Amino acid sequence: MKRLIRTIVAVAALALILGIAIYFLLGGNSPAEKLMKNHPYTFETTKNLGTERQDSYALGEGCVYIAYPKTKNKATDKAIEDYLNEAKTAFDELLEQRKDADRAETERIEIPRLVFDYTTEKSGNYTLLNLSYKIEILDEEAAVCAPGDTPKLSATTFCIGKENEILDLDGILGENGEAKIRNMLKVKKIALDDMTHFTVSGDTLTIHFIDGSEEFSIDAVKRANLIDPDKPMVALTFDDGPGGYSKELADLFEKYNGRATFFVLGQLVPTYNESLKYVYEKGNEIGSHTYSHKNLNIQTEATIRKELEDTKQVIYDAIGAYPTVIRTPYGNANSKVMEIIDGPNILWSVDTLDWSSRDTNKIISKILNETSDGDIVLMHEIYGFTFNAVKSAIKTLADRGYQFVTVSELMQYKGIEPEGKIYSADHQVK
Repeated sequence: MKRLIRTIVAVAALALILGIAIYFLLGGNSPAEKLMKNHPYTFETTKNLGTERQDSYALGEGCVYIAYPKTKNKATDKAIEDYLNEAKTAFDELLEQRKDADRAETERIEIPRLVFDYTTEKSGNYTLLNLSYKIEILDEEAAVCAPGDTPKLSATTFCIGKENEILDLDGILGENGEAKIRNMLKVKKIALDDMTHFTVSGDTLTIHFIDGSEEFSIDAVKRANLIDPDKPMVALTFDDGPGGYSKELADLFEKYNGRATFFVLGQLVPTYNESLKYVYEKGNEIGSHTYSHKNLNIQTEATIRKELEDTKQVIYDAIGAYPTVIRTPYGNANSKVMEIIDGPNILWSVDTLDWSSRDTNKIISKILNETSDGDIVLMHEIYGFTFNAVKSAIKTLADRGYQFVTVSELMQYKGIEPEGKIYSADHQVK
């Protein structure tokens, strides 16, 4: 019996030795291992979150490369793990499909490969964690995609806060951020139950869904008010500032959860730059009314350009942003002017004639009797009687259910895209 056992052990040892010898004589690697040795994957290097975990190994006829961060935040690490498991499951399914498939004999060896990697980047008060995975079939010799293969690509982005927590839309966009996005999508007749699939790049937030995606400016959403597209809205606009009532008007609109558009003269900005910055930081829109209120229709091309460019620059110097809209003095803009100005010339549908009547009650009457949903109302912010009229009229309009929006918001929620044309809020682009 002992002799039999010794014989079996000897045979097994010999078989092992022969197997190892054959393994090394044949090159010492399976096709997947040879691919990993000859064409290793290089992981991304832009990473600064938690502790990195890396692994690479052969799996069946395929090879796997994995890199991911451990953050010590349980919920975040669980979300990363779930996404990694999604990738592994998809790869396992591919290997099983290939195992069961009838593949024609060929001299070319094809190797399935899974690559799971990530990058991070700082963006304001949070870190963007970009996770991605790719499943592909490579030609062993060339280490390129095999003919006919379409790689499976998947990516997701987590916005990570100071405690390594995953931020939702409100964490990125501020209070009511998700509600704002929902209302903006509602205008486009897009309703989403799940808004967790989004990516961030610079100032752009992209919401992904089955039929496509939509992009939003993060800064614009943060600055925007919470607007219900199903309720009436009006854009109250003010020319000829900034001036002594700028801050008071900004406070008034904030009181009613509203915004307005201020078309300012470049020559006044240096004197009232702090007031203009205050208005902008309250979420209001700043537009250009040219530098010195010239009638552009009778100016040379050089003068028109100077009026526009000087205003853009002085506004930027004051608030750190360029004007988003323009209203030419007197609304004048012939074909020559329209070829030069950048974007739509914003006119109006309700003219209060405040500069002419100089009467608070008449201005109030104009606003309340002529304003309807979607209108743009023209006023001038430099007059005390206008400020008093707005203070009274805005309360009545609010009681009537009106929302106070910027011109750009009004165009967005009314579905108007008047780039390079004239917009007068009569619900038509001329």
